[in-house]
Amino acid sequence: MTSRRSAPFGSLAAFIFAFALAISTIAPLAAAVFQVDRFDDPFPAQACDTLVPMDCSLREAVINANTTVGPDLILLPAGTYTLTRSGIDEDASFTGDLDLTDLVRIEGAGEALTIIDGGGPGGLGDRILDIHTSDAEIADLTVRGGSGVVRAGGIYNRGAMLTVERSTISSNRATGFGGGAQDAGTGTYVDTTFQDNEASRAGGLDVGGSTDFIDCRIVGNRALSMGDVGGGGVLTFGEGSLTRFIRTEISGNSSGTDAGGIYAWGPIEIIDSMVVGNSAIDTGGGLFVTAQRSAIIKGSTFSGNLAGFLGGAIDVEGQIEMTNSTLSGNQAGTAAGGIRVAGIGTLTNVTISRNTSAVGTAMMNTMDSTMTYRNTIFEGSCNAAPTVTSLGGNIESPGASCQLAGSDLVNVSASDLNLTPLGYYGGPTATHVPLQGSLAIDGGTACPPPDLDQRGGSRPIDGDGVAGAQCDVGAVEAMLNEYPWLFADGFESGSTSAWP
Repeated sequence: MTSRRSAPFGSLAAFIFAFALAISTIAPLAAAVFQVDRFDDPFPAQACDTLVPMDCSLREAVINANTTVGPDLILLPAGTYTLTRSGIDEDASFTGDLDLTDLVRIEGAGEALTIIDGGGPGGLGDRILDIHTSDAEIADLTVRGGSGVVRAGGIYNRGAMLTVERSTISSNRATGFGGGAQDAGTGTYVDTTFQDNEASRAGGLDVGGSTDFIDCRIVGNRALSMGDVGGGGVLTFGEGSLTRFIRTEISGNSSGTDAGGIYAWGPIEIIDSMVVGNSAIDTGGGLFVTAQRSAIIKGSTFSGNLAGFLGGAIDVEGQIEMTNSTLSGNQAGTAAGGIRVAGIGTLTNVTISRNTSAVGTAMMNTMDSTMTYRNTIFEGSCNAAPTVTSLGGNIESPGASCQLAGSDLVNVSASDLNLTPLGYYGGPTATHVPLQGSLAIDGGTACPPPDLDQRGGSRPIDGDGVAGAQCDVGAVEAMLNEYPWLFADGFESGSTSAWP
């Protein structure tokens, strides 16, 4: 078999430098590179001698790496590595999951090419990877088919620093928390997909330490519990540890209780991300923020999410701060098609549009809430809140139920609001753009900040050619006579052969 050796995180030179440093300063035994050369899972008795063919299974490589002071490198050529040595509750990797107890990097030939498979229910009967206290890196592979455990069907990080890059964690199962993974350490996930994982709670993954998701996809995971905690995609449970989602898609996840997409039991930030098409039986189709916890949302869109009860897109018991973001086309069975706040909320240059529910199609505030609005579009209806502070520049269409005041505009018709359908008009996320003649154009106040809009464009821009530049209301700053899209649906039709 041939192997593919791509550069480790940062660069190959950086890894080699760390490798050499560890050898020279730490280890009586030299760190090593283990080239796996068989796909089966035999009794682990081999030394992974590079001079002996068919001498190194994945399990044997892990055992040898654990006894060689790292950082070690395990290389997996393209193929499926099926773990079959059933057994749980031992930490030496002889049976069941692969226990990583020393510094190691496991690198495949690509997430579609290198697969570590536990066989699903009826297979290994354990998770795939169990990371103890030493840091680990995983790259360019798929982890799938872990099952038969209470927590962490695919990967369990007990408290180490874990980096996962260009990988897929899919089709793993846990009866308790974290179908795909449970990360109680410090996690960094880059260009990684969590898909089709399932657990009672935290279908995709359960995170408790400081964790970053960068350019990731958390899609089609399920939290089955109908009890008190859901989180179809992600459950964050670190009380003082921040979880950040940056340019990440959270879509198509579901929960039997709250939070189809994200259950925030710890502080979170969602930046330049899409939270789309998630569903919860109870509250918070896209996001649920529990009491005494906080969420900061910037440059992101929540669309097509569904809650059976409250908060089609978002339900907040704690605190939320939204800037340059869009809530569009979400649905709640009872109230708050867009967002419900029972704590403290600040909305700045937010567009809330075309959400549906029986009461409060745009927003619902409880008697415990304290709200502040600036330069925000409320397309739909609100219900009363005891404390609302308008900092000006807000628009409500078509009624006057959101307790706006001062320079705010109410009873604005849909034609005067004049927003495009939700679509990709530049930038990383879907938005509504004010068309020419919209009262949102140059209608904002006390701005900048923010000095950028949801698409990453500058604020303010003179969008109507009258009286200079002034910030627009809502998430998007329209340019004068802007038509950044070629086709209404984003796609061409017919032949393009005559195009230059």
